[in-house]
Amino acid sequence: MIALPQNQKEYLQLPKIEIDEIERLFVKAEQKIKTIEHCGDGLDIPSINELRYVARHLLTALQKSNLEELTKAKNHVKRALYDACEVLIISNLEEIKQFQNDYRLIAVTDVIKNYAELMSSAEEARSFIQETEEGSREDYYDKCSELVETLKRINTTLNAARSDLNVKISDRRTTTTRWFIGIGITLLIAIIGATVTYLVKAPKQQMPEIKTLQKDATH
Repeated sequence: MIALPQNQKEYLQLPKIEIDEIERLFVKAEQKIKTIEHCGDGLDIPSINELRYVARHLLTALQKSNLEELTKAKNHVKRALYDACEVLIISNLEEIKQFQNDYRLIAVTDVIKNYAELMSSAEEARSFIQETEEGSREDYYDKCSELVETLKRINTTLNAARSDLNVKISDRRTTTTRWFIGIGITLLIAIIGATVTYLVKAPKQQMPEIKTLQKDATH
């Protein structure tokens, strides 16, 4: 829990329920930030900055008896959570995209029966982050968190099917190789057959007569 000042009489009696909610969201945001730290490229910086604003507004709320500052602190922690979840959504969507590319040439539905449904859910998440307006994202932190969990489950399902799908790819390559070999042999036989037929049926050319001049014996 966030500790209130000892000389609390000089401070505003902040609603405990609001403090508890800010703390709950703060902990969730921290957990998400730790998850995206490994992504690198400073992707966790926006969320970290939002948490700094949370601390600033919360202290101001305590010191200046201002409930509006408490509301601002809560909005910033929601935005921190949204920003962290957005990174995780994008990361999971990239993983799904890689899966689609890896198995684009085979029928995935033979192994994952609800594949179309899973891809529809992934597209819903993509549309969500594209269509959510910048100024209102803190209002959708909860939905964003739900989508992260949905995409994680989708990727778990997809990755579990990779071994079976790799077998299908191997079988497909073997079949394709045999087909090309068969075609090649057929063409070779056809060429040999045509060549033999041509040689058998072609008219024989007569060798020109060579006249030998005999020297006159009586020369």
